[in-house]
Amino acid sequence: MSAVLPLVFVLVVSMVREGIEDYRRYSDDRVTNAQPVRLLSAEPVHLHDLEIKKEETMKNYPEFDTNFPNCYNIIRSQDLKVGQVVLIYKDEIFPADLILLGTSDKENKAYIETAMLDGEKNLKKRIANPNINILSQKDRVLFHAKVKCERPTHELDKFGASIIARNVKVSISDKQLLMKGAKLKNTEWVTGVVAFTGKQTKLILNTNKGRVKQSRIETVMNRLIVVILGIQMVLCIFCGVCAAVWQSRNKDDHFYIESDKAAGTTFVISFFSYFLLLNTLIPISLIVTLEIVKFMQLFFMQWDVFMYRNGYFAKVSTCTINEELGQVRYIF
Repeated sequence: MSAVLPLVFVLVVSMVREGIEDYRRYSDDRVTNAQPVRLLSAEPVHLHDLEIKKEETMKNYPEFDTNFPNCYNIIRSQDLKVGQVVLIYKDEIFPADLILLGTSDKENKAYIETAMLDGEKNLKKRIANPNINILSQKDRVLFHAKVKCERPTHELDKFGASIIARNVKVSISDKQLLMKGAKLKNTEWVTGVVAFTGKQTKLILNTNKGRVKQSRIETVMNRLIVVILGIQMVLCIFCGVCAAVWQSRNKDDHFYIESDKAAGTTFVISFFSYFLLLNTLIPISLIVTLEIVKFMQLFFMQWDVFMYRNGYFAKVSTCTINEELGQVRYIF
């Protein structure tokens, strides 16, 4: 038990820390999926028998009555469906891959920031196809149309689609694509039709599968533990062989030695006996200490007033590689 309990304690501490981090990521995903999206529609929208009332959102979005009176509903981003038309305002993040239909600019131009997708902070220009007039500047009347898109791909600069409305076919390229995760900049508002949602968006298609991260300290420590374990095994084998040899030579001279035991049996028993005796060579307390220290550092980083910006403290998603932060020199 003296050897098992420390190992169990280490595993429990690691499981608790990883569980808390996974739950935090799950909570962040729920918050993102519940972000309100303005859906251009004349009909009320029901979500699981719960209607989201306009009056409740007017406090946060008073500009609705000015720009688009009586033609919108508020829904959650997770409830967006392909083919729906949404309204996005300046500095908001696109909830899905959208095809640009109209903007507040007279030339139907819009600028987006794609730092979340490719890390670039420079703005990219998007311009609505001049043949699309889904929202006229006078009456803003919605009309029916059919949209055909190519299969979703992870390439950010590759997109092809067509919009067929009023017996007119309009070609769409990546210049009209507003990607999920990008942010609208230098443009008051844009309207767009949902082309892809969920796992078919370019943001998700470019997301790499999660992998286990290890810091340099953990890597070095794991290698040293393997070396120590190897030394321990060598010592156990050496002691087991010595015990078997000693018993075979002295079993006839000492009455208290069980002479009926074979040398192989003595070796196996001695090997595991010395393995338990020498298990203190492995620094289990060091592993526990590192786990606790990293977990506590998470809170100190989130409480750091020097990283407080624009009303928000720093947000730590994982504390696996805290010590690697010392290598960061620039944050864009």
